[in-house]
Amino acid sequence: MNARIRPDWDIRDAILDMGGTDAYKCYQCGKCMAVCPWTQVETVTFPVYRMPQSVKFGAIMSSEDTEEIEREVTEVYRCVACESCSTWCPHGVRMPDIMRGIRRILVEFGSYPSELSEAVSRIHSSGNPFGEPRERRGAWAEGLDVPLFEEGMDYLYSPCCVPSYDPRAVKVAQATVKVLQAAKVSFGILGDGEACCSEAIRRAGAEEVFQEVAGANVAAFTEAGVKKVVASSPHCHRTFDQEYGELEADFESVHLTQLLAKLVEQQRLAPKAALDKKVVYVSLDSSWWRFPTTRGSTACAAAAAAAAYGWSGPRASASPTSACSRPRRPGPRSWRWPVPTVCRCSRTRSKRWNSTSKSKTSRSWWPTHCRQQKTPNRRPKTGDVGPCS
Repeated sequence: MNARIRPDWDIRDAILDMGGTDAYKCYQCGKCMAVCPWTQVETVTFPVYRMPQSVKFGAIMSSEDTEEIEREVTEVYRCVACESCSTWCPHGVRMPDIMRGIRRILVEFGSYPSELSEAVSRIHSSGNPFGEPRERRGAWAEGLDVPLFEEGMDYLYSPCCVPSYDPRAVKVAQATVKVLQAAKVSFGILGDGEACCSEAIRRAGAEEVFQEVAGANVAAFTEAGVKKVVASSPHCHRTFDQEYGELEADFESVHLTQLLAKLVEQQRLAPKAALDKKVVYVSLDSSWWRFPTTRGSTACAAAAAAAAYGWSGPRASASPTSACSRPRRPGPRSWRWPVPTVCRCSRTRSKRWNSTSKSKTSRSWWPTHCRQQKTPNRRPKTGDVGPCS
């Protein structure tokens, strides 16, 4: 944002209408910048807290200089929606929603990166970001005796675009099918009857295309009588679970790790041979497991696998049920105060903050339950969250 601001109230109102209303919650305390992963990159300066201020004045793409416009576009699309800023914001400002509102304006004016516009066009026309023929979406299942989904089946398996088309990832979808068949799970696929979940489209700001493609998926799922969807991608899982509800979707999304953990618990999956190796489970893009509806799924699967296979490690002694409880998250390295790493309820937010200090400049922005530990002499109030064990 330039030192000299040129207010544009039309742009401001447009961004607010597009979902950027949280900009008025921000009072620029700077915590978002402290926890943003981009602060760990010395060659990049990404002042997150300035974005809400720019929205308030409509100072988005207000320059006439080409280089300045390119810089602003790059800055807007730098956010990857990891939600670190929203997690630690005292006012709960949804920065990804603000960024999405800004991006929708850029898409309407055609001022967004060409790489994204090409991907949006491919998904819109072919149903996948690679531009591959739609009718080849189910080609990965040839020779595996995978039935098309019929009403009455327990699950619809949605393998995501990458395992459906990428020759290197096809084996992931094929291995998943073999595991489900071994556990005698009732499932099917839609093949070319479904398209990309369109998560990337919405994050890029192409809302109209998202509504069209995602709406077609919802219609296809509803017509087929789908009640539960198994997704191997956390991006697809989150989109099905949290965003398709806006389109009146009436089905439940289950991540593959959750289903595998359930099958292990029910003893429908069991190892046939010993594995004399150290195994590390790595979840794709772990930032997406921060959301309330999906957190703990990876831990649950890891715990169930450890219990079944006898693996040693920090999760081996934990039961799948206990592993699914709220995980302990370490605090960011750049935090000014020592973040309570032993707190198991770090996601809990309180509208009241520590005001025991008379000095306004030395207020401590700790959540209520952690504040009780920091200031044990303060008398708890009604409705406070108790200290965490």
